[in-house]
Amino acid sequence: MTYEAEQPQEIDVMAQHGRLRCIVQGDGPPLLFLHGALGTGRAHFRGQINEFASDYRVIVPNFLGHGGSDPRESFDDFYERDTEDIAALIENLELPPVHLCGFSDGAIVAMMVAGDHPDRLRSLTLISGQAVLDEQTMETTRQLSPASNLPDGFQQALARSHGSPYWEGMVDDYVASAERIYQTEPRIVGDRLGTITCPTLIVQGEDDDWAGARHARMLRDSIRGAELDLLPGVGHEAHREDPEAFNSRLQGFLASLEE
Repeated sequence: MTYEAEQPQEIDVMAQHGRLRCIVQGDGPPLLFLHGALGTGRAHFRGQINEFASDYRVIVPNFLGHGGSDPRESFDDFYERDTEDIAALIENLELPPVHLCGFSDGAIVAMMVAGDHPDRLRSLTLISGQAVLDEQTMETTRQLSPASNLPDGFQQALARSHGSPYWEGMVDDYVASAERIYQTEPRIVGDRLGTITCPTLIVQGEDDDWAGARHARMLRDSIRGAELDLLPGVGHEAHREDPEAFNSRLQGFLASLEE
């Protein structure tokens, strides 16, 4: 499949658990961006899609229940289900091994895809990722619920991205499901880190109050050959808070794989 580099397109791709809405732009080696919790690909990677489409076929799916993708009945086991969906998307688009970049929850899914389907990946980039849920993360997550107490601007953004009244139940269901995972199996990535073999870049803001820098160091120490960049003065959304620094680092990392 060939796509025009000048304008992004929206396409629907069937995955294992439903239809995923994707932004596609550019031509070249496939580069997939996976958004974080309660977001969309367009919102979370606004500063990367055009930037990388000049050299890569950029593919930015929305997870099930997000944006224009099919709704999901429940967030139960959502990390595992999203992992299966992304693996199916790569297969159904008949892509060669991809560069996979995930942010926050998207980074968790990206690690799980890398561990379960190593032949599908050319490289892995993790932004503000973690392999284990801890109390610091959950304290921040719990502040999202009840959805009716969120700031008005945040509510409006969620309504635009996901539709009303769906977004309210989505937020509360997400928080409840994350709590169940934390209480029963906080090692969300399991034993997959030791099986990741592709080149890996880890980017983390030093001031991240959701997934602290200790998580990034743990990932670096657990994934063979992983590189770690800690960005000073940057919080959880490193690629949005300092897009110039992030884009430069990712471009250099990807270019080094072609040398």
